Amino acid sequence: MPNNHNNSQLNEVVMSWEQYLNRSVPFMKELADRFYRSIEQQPWGELPQLTEAILWIFQVYETLAQAGASSYAVWKDVEQVMSGISRELQALNDALSDKDPVAVGDIMNYEVLPKLEELHNLVSTIIKHEVVQ
Repeated sequence: MPNNHNNSQLNEVVMSWEQYLNRSVPFMKELADRFYRSIEQQPWGELPQLTEAILWIFQVYETLAQAGASSYAVWKDVEQVMSGISRELQALNDALSDKDPVAVGDIMNYEVLPKLEELHNLVSTIIKHEVVQ
């Protein structure tokens, strides 16, 4: 049964999170794919943007968690996905430290991005069923 939240600030943050995921997931996919290309085309210089994107996603998650988002029906699923993303980011960090472009691309494409897409789906579900618009 939907639990409509009428906290407008919480709703706005959730909607902003979805909009950000709409933009950042395709960016990360394109970035990950570029790690498979020749060394001259690898996007090492764009890693700060990737870091900022991931940090923002985690900051929003923490903000929502502190603001009462645990009342959303799928919030436990969101927590599990975020925990999974966190674990995969350690592997990604190791691949980045080793300057291993294929491992970076693989971890991004097959571990991090599917979890971000799952997160995006969960956030969309929250908006569809629980956010008063």
